[in-house]
Amino acid sequence: MARKFPRYQDGLAVLLGLTFGLVFFDRNAINFLSPFIVADLHLSNAQLGMAAAIVSLTWAAFGYLVGRRSDATGRRKPYLIVAVIAFSLCSMASGLVGGFFSLLAVRLSMGVAEGPVPPLSTALLIEASDPLRRGLNIGVYAFFSGLIGFAFAPVILVALATELGWRAAFFAAGAPGLLVAGLLALYVREQPQPVVRTAHASASRPLDVLRTRNVWLCALIATLLLGFLGLTMAYMPLFLVNVRHLSPIDMGWVMSVCFMASVGGALALPTLSDRVGRKPVLVAMATLGGLMPVGALYWTGPTAGLAVVLALAGLGASLPQLAIATVPGESVPDRDRGTALGLVQGVSEIVGGLVIVTLAGIAADRFGLAVVPVLAGVCAVGAGLLSLALSETAPRRARPIGGLALVPSV
Repeated sequence: MARKFPRYQDGLAVLLGLTFGLVFFDRNAINFLSPFIVADLHLSNAQLGMAAAIVSLTWAAFGYLVGRRSDATGRRKPYLIVAVIAFSLCSMASGLVGGFFSLLAVRLSMGVAEGPVPPLSTALLIEASDPLRRGLNIGVYAFFSGLIGFAFAPVILVALATELGWRAAFFAAGAPGLLVAGLLALYVREQPQPVVRTAHASASRPLDVLRTRNVWLCALIATLLLGFLGLTMAYMPLFLVNVRHLSPIDMGWVMSVCFMASVGGALALPTLSDRVGRKPVLVAMATLGGLMPVGALYWTGPTAGLAVVLALAGLGASLPQLAIATVPGESVPDRDRGTALGLVQGVSEIVGGLVIVTLAGIAADRFGLAVVPVLAGVCAVGAGLLSLALSETAPRRARPIGGLALVPSV
């Protein structure tokens, strides 16, 4: 399909990127609207943190379960459309909550709906892509998702909450998803995969995909990369103001430069990996994240120089989609792709996005905020070192068999 309809895969990458961007738009809305929500619902900091983080649990579980179900049926599109409609309704329901427990229930439901979107959408994109430009398509996907979910979300949501109230902002956040669900129904051309009922047709047990070395390696690498990203987003603004004594305006400028670099890298680095290979890009650019503690703790020059150093380190935040989607997606047959992507996402989401970030907060309370950039750097360098053990999957660097890069399983 990809070779016959080259423009289709371009449009699909953009549409699925916008879809995933709306997932982050809705998921992160509670963070951007927290000043309004805390004041109205009288939440403690602990309750707010729990409500923001608990979505990771159902996100991880249902990403894996629905991804595996899509493998069993040979279909992705119907599950994706239902998931998009469901998370849009959950976002709207967030505007109806009356207290902590109802907010918690809605957040858990949101994870159920949103978790399947990444493995389903990336599986669809990989299967529709020309093997020689999978990295480019994943890069476009990651670029648009970052643009919607991180660049536009805080500005739009805070403006809506200021003018109309935070409840109306949640309703507005959910509405675009219903439109996107319609576009997915009209645009996505899925050819259902035949389900062959043989002993070797698909993984006989839920974790059999872990026999493929790249799958469990990517789960570890993605865990460290999401830990790096989470630590940077959650604690670096506070570190720059409280430890480096930057003004809030300068801090915002530095973080903006870092974010712009990561969004640009999300497009450029997967595209580069089409030519030089996935493994070299992951090794080099993840290891570059070791600059985070160097710049954050020891840079004594102008603020602009600090922004550049942290932006270079922050390129590691551009890599999760390579580890979560591209490499594991290229390492398994079509019949196991949803399972593999859901498993990698689930492990990295819980351990990297929840456990590492939470433990780092405890460590910062005990030892000071200076420990945060050190931990972020350790996560990035660790991901780079683990990437040395990957088997290359980029078609230009690994011999493809039937559109699937040949990688050994152990």
